[in-house]
This record gives sequence, C-alpha cells and structure tokens, in this order.
Amino acid sequence: MYGDKLDLDPPNIYKKMFDVWLKEVNAFLIGLYTHKKMPLPFHFSKFSWESPRMPTQIDKDNCGVFCMKFLEEWQGDHNTQMESFKNWSQLGKRDKIARVMDFRIGILSTILTDSSNSIRQKVEKNATSYCEELTQKLG
Repeated sequence: MYGDKLDLDPPNIYKKMFDVWLKEVNAFLIGLYTHKKMPLPFHFSKFSWESPRMPTQIDKDNCGVFCMKFLEEWQGDHNTQMESFKNWSQLGKRDKIARVMDFRIGILSTILTDSSNSIRQKVEKNATSYCEELTQKLG
C-alpha cells in the first residue's frame, strides 16, 4: 500500500495471525468431525503462508479492487503473474487511476450481470432505459 509506513513488518504480523487462526480452525474442525465421527476432508497441516508479489496501490481505497483482481488471476501458487498489472510500475499516476477505474467497472459489471444476482433483470432494465434516454438526448 502506498502512503503511511507501519513500524512493524506486516508480512510477519499477518503470518502470525494466520498461524493462530489456522490452529484455532484446525482444533475446531477436528473436534467437530470427531464428534460427528466423520473423517476430515482435508488437512490444514498442508496449508502454507504465501506473500504474493503485488503492485503498489496508488491510494488507501482500492484494497478490494487489488484483492479481487488478484483472486481472478490467481493460479493457486506463489508464481501468479498478474496480467492486469503488467507494466504497472512504468505507468504514471493518471494511467494507474484510469486502470483501477476500469477494474472497478469490470468487477461491478460482473457482479451486476451474474445469474445469481436477484435484481439482475431490474439492473439490466434500468441500464437499458438509461442508455436509451442518453441516446435520445445526444441524438
């Protein structure tokens, strides 16, 4: 993240938090599955902490956008190359802002038009009406 620097080493803090969380969840699931007399479908001992290489944000407001783009492109390993952020370090601030806005619009469009969105048809109807209105005003 760009901006204020923390006095602590964030990757180490997050790793410690992850380790505590992992132990707690593991203990809970072992207890639950033992109580239900069911075998665990996976073993948390195989989970590992990774710190993927991420581009630097231009502000403090786009963490979610960066996370969503990373998850969209993640290949399940630490070698994930983020095509969306190719040449990021070479872009100027305005170009970075424009690209992040494009990402936001893409994420929003995906969510709004997904078949699981219960108001999808309403959104599509309103968007169509808006476009028709705008076309009439401009035409």
